[in-house]
Amino acid sequence: MFGRKTATQALVVGAGPVGLFAALQLARHGVDVAIIDSQWRTAARSYALALHPSTLRQFDDVGLAEPLLAQGRRVDRVDYCDREGIQATLDFGRLSGKFSFVLVMPQHLLETALENRLAELGVDVMWSHRLVGLEPDVDGVKATIQRLAKESTGYSVSSTEWVVEKTLASQTGFVVGADGHASAVRRLAGIGFEETGASQRFAVFECTSESEAKNRIQIVLEELSSGVYWPLPGNRFRWSFELTGEESVPERAKRRLAVQVGEASYPYLTAENFAQLLAERAPWCDAEAGEIQWSVAVRFEHRLATEFGRGRISLLGDAAHLAGPIGVKSMNVGLEEATELAERVAGVVKSAESTAAIGAFERERTSRWRQIASGGTRPAPGEPPADWILQRADRLPACVPASGRDLEELLEQMNLELR
Repeated sequence: MFGRKTATQALVVGAGPVGLFAALQLARHGVDVAIIDSQWRTAARSYALALHPSTLRQFDDVGLAEPLLAQGRRVDRVDYCDREGIQATLDFGRLSGKFSFVLVMPQHLLETALENRLAELGVDVMWSHRLVGLEPDVDGVKATIQRLAKESTGYSVSSTEWVVEKTLASQTGFVVGADGHASAVRRLAGIGFEETGASQRFAVFECTSESEAKNRIQIVLEELSSGVYWPLPGNRFRWSFELTGEESVPERAKRRLAVQVGEASYPYLTAENFAQLLAERAPWCDAEAGEIQWSVAVRFEHRLATEFGRGRISLLGDAAHLAGPIGVKSMNVGLEEATELAERVAGVVKSAESTAAIGAFERERTSRWRQIASGGTRPAPGEPPADWILQRADRLPACVPASGRDLEELLEQMNLELR
């Protein structure tokens, strides 16, 4: 726990999957690291469902893959569909290595596993700690942090609010901002966050299944909209339908007005909304829905930081980039970034290497994400792709739950290659 003043070699801000993994990798490299988050605990719900094969390989390196496999659902096929039915299929089983599949699981289970492993290395998440100031200097960064506490007020009607219990100062060698789309680190560092495409609104429904949920991801790509079916552990599934143009869904129901996810509140949707969207978008779907456990209408933005950091302040994950939800790239590639940045910070801290390696990382990642944001494929040499695939060639890379060489190999199954 921070005292009134403290010093660390690295400070990670944000205890989502990317921040927790960054802290874990730093600790494994022998870096004295602290991690803070303004929330008071891990999230109960999330939208980052699928772990890419490359992510599972990283988790295997730190001994986390097997425990996660016991909690998630392995999926080795992804269907690409339209209203008429399945038009193409990717077989993840053809990838090399033992992790030739996607693992689908609730994010809070992933966060719990990462937090527990971090604690085994002697690093505890400091929940209810909010970053409010950053002052770079020659040897590092001075961080100003507020410790928050709940305070009850009122007499006849009691209420609870968060108040600042204490303001703390921390001197640290490096700051890693993994604090999400509204990143305080990015804002305090003065880094822009530009739109790279139009935002998307999705209606999301998580349901129990009357029969065993099908063991394949199914992605619907119509001309103006997209959608995805995710099989979940425990005989559950999730459908997400993109809402287009003026299309909307009622934001009010008889018993529930909104769903709370972290600090945000989202419109609650009804079973009637689900039935209508399913009939319109995927009438071929034979998933037998039981109870709708929760449902929301939520917006996803497409943004990219103008730079991945300045000096000893770096950005990772959603703090640096926001992508569409179907390929789950922002989180998965963010985990890859966490591994690479941890190695470079450790090189500076433990081996007195130049901080130029950090700047190189930031430039490389900015360039790579500009390529990811532009997306798009072209026909590979040989047999031309089917017309249905060619018509969606610019959209497909973002809708494949994979990255790096895995993504390239999977696109080859459609006779496509990245531009």
